Amino acid sequence: MSDSGKSPPGLRRFVPLLLVVVTCGLPVLAAWVFYLNPGLLPRERSNYGMLISPPRPMRDIRMRTAAGGDFRIEQAQGKWSLLWLISQPCDGGCDPYLQRLHNLRSALRDNGIRFQACVVPLGGSTAGARQKQAGYPGVFLLTGTDDQLRALADRFVAAAGPATTGAGGFYLLDPLGNLMMRYDAGADFKGILRDLDRLLKYSWVGR
Repeated sequence: MSDSGKSPPGLRRFVPLLLVVVTCGLPVLAAWVFYLNPGLLPRERSNYGMLISPPRPMRDIRMRTAAGGDFRIEQAQGKWSLLWLISQPCDGGCDPYLQRLHNLRSALRDNGIRFQACVVPLGGSTAGARQKQAGYPGVFLLTGTDDQLRALADRFVAAAGPATTGAGGFYLLDPLGNLMMRYDAGADFKGILRDLDRLLKYSWVGR
């Protein structure tokens, strides 16, 4: 009988090993494919925020901090930046906004040093409200003239695209000052945290 149709004995010994490698390797390969192409995932498994594609450069933002200093995105020293634009004035009630962003930054644990957050009251803020920033490192209360605030809001709305219905909401900028993602004003902080964890875990920018 001919053995021409049979695999060589040496090759047959490697078949179980190849099956193990393929079985174990496929989930890892699939994870990378889905991470690099989140659109392939079901809606509930992809990014929580609205991805801005392509990213929009926002590097020349100029504002004032509560402490009276200048704030520029390009001076963020390689950090990811989340700007929370709130539509109402921030009179005496800025503290809840600052506290929530502080909690978000703390939840990032070691990656918190690569992240900063800002509250921008589009209706302005009083001197009393600006004093609230003191206990929140890495979180800033930004202010400016009415014209500056209006121009900032218009710019973010234009950059986020036609689906944006108002300026209020959250805007995520990468360490190079590009607008990457937007969240509605009523966004769930758990969803934002999931996105940030994912970005900071896999991103080499901002290390």
